[in-house]
Amino acid sequence: MITHFVEEHNFKRIAYIKGPPENIEAKERYSAYVNALSTYKLTYNPELVAPGFHFLGSGESAARLLFDERRIHCDAIIADNDITARDALNALNRRGIRVPQDVALAGFDNIEESRYIKPQLTTVHQPLMNLGYEAVAMLIAQIKGLECPTTKILPTHLRIRRSCGCNYKSKYYCLPGDPPNKGSFTHRLLQGIKDSLIDKIKKIVDDYLIKADSSSTCYDWITRLVSVFFDALLKSDEELFLKPLKETIMLVEPENIDVFDWRHILNAFFYETLSILTQTKDILALLQLWNRAIEMLWEIEIRSKAGYIAESDRILKNISWIGQELIATFDIGKLKQVLITTLPSLGIERFYVTGFTRQDNDTAFSRFIEAFEWGKIRHDLLRKDEMETKFIVPLCFKVQEKKECLIIMPLFVQTEKLGFLILEHSSIEGPIYENLAIQVSNALKGLKLVEKLS
Repeated sequence: MITHFVEEHNFKRIAYIKGPPENIEAKERYSAYVNALSTYKLTYNPELVAPGFHFLGSGESAARLLFDERRIHCDAIIADNDITARDALNALNRRGIRVPQDVALAGFDNIEESRYIKPQLTTVHQPLMNLGYEAVAMLIAQIKGLECPTTKILPTHLRIRRSCGCNYKSKYYCLPGDPPNKGSFTHRLLQGIKDSLIDKIKKIVDDYLIKADSSSTCYDWITRLVSVFFDALLKSDEELFLKPLKETIMLVEPENIDVFDWRHILNAFFYETLSILTQTKDILALLQLWNRAIEMLWEIEIRSKAGYIAESDRILKNISWIGQELIATFDIGKLKQVLITTLPSLGIERFYVTGFTRQDNDTAFSRFIEAFEWGKIRHDLLRKDEMETKFIVPLCFKVQEKKECLIIMPLFVQTEKLGFLILEHSSIEGPIYENLAIQVSNALKGLKLVEKLS
């Protein structure tokens, strides 16, 4: 992100909003910020750095510190994650500071909402599903006694949108022109790049469309799209490509359409074909088809935007309210009641809270604090004595024959282990789970402090 800000925008004063001090990823991102400044020989200024905590209010606090108290001037702000960046954007708007006209803004994670806020948020995309897949694969290998690396680094991708000051719309403007007639010369040219175009799009799918798997079935739609793309050019009928493209987008990404990802694919169509066309009318037709496809992408995303924003705002408000309730909780019974009454509003109908009890050499022990499933408390789990922590999760899988997905979030404050929050997977964003875990961790730590004082 620093590279983009410096090389593309010539920014010199870049502020940074940090993440939680105990979070490993936050430490690494901050270290990358400091190192990048050094690489570009930019002076590190502690006045441009503000603390943050990965949840709502973090961006507002940082904006207050930077602009109200320190009264700093900066060219750009990088937030440790997208939630903080969105919060900072709202805080800047309230202060009459325009993004990106007055100050550029960027985040990290590429959560769904980053595409829908105004202006759309420039961010760094993490391959979260691939991270989970690789982690489980490494764990299985270790269980089987196979050799495997202790760490594996997956590539991230910069998502350039509007908040950094880049113009995300097409730089091409198409003049009307006669579409190409089907001719043997143009047809031979197109057929000559077919295989290389298919391979290039497969590579883009592997890099960007994380929901797509690498099976041959996944790649079938690529071959079909390339064929209808050529037909549309040769038969002078843009709908031959646009209609299948729309159907394919809805099939591959029915709920999470990212214009940025699909622009990579359309760019491959455009540049690979442009490189072999020689006649002006063919080039103009290609430009017109490409621009119409880009416009269609925006129309698809705009139609899905309104409903998502409303749902996102509802979830964020609920998360904020849950946090306020947990902060005021100094009784374990009240904490459990808050979770039971609020988590279902986020679509989480099933969750478990465990508490770390002791460590015996290399063996950790825990017990259930709460177990809630579809409106009922699992008293059988709550009655169990402490057990080795490794046996906790298997007990949460009630129906062995049914495929289930549970999210396991560690509960901790700095280096102190508190337990685990085990949640049913729902449609909310990954960082929301992390926020819940942070809030429950703080509440449990508060309870422990109160117990010591009483």
